Amino acid sequence: MLKMQWKESESLERPMEVDETSSAFVVYLRKDIVETEVPATDNNPATVKYVYKEAVLSKEEYELYKMAKEAAAAAVALLQGA
Repeated sequence: MLKMQWKESESLERPMEVDETSSAFVVYLRKDIVETEVPATDNNPATVKYVYKEAVLSKEEYELYKMAKEAAAAAVALLQGA
């Protein structure tokens, strides 16, 4: 079973929730993305940053994750239709 290991991360640009393109080997999954203001300092103007949780999966793990997610969605749809 695939166990996601979520780590706290941050960026000055809003990240994609699913990033399949920035690496040839891994896929980045991000959740709980929050825009946070960074106050001005003597040397830097005020700006914003994005704080979020991030998991890194190999391309193969991501394909398994997508299949499991699709199967779960199909099961829920089937149960709701019953």
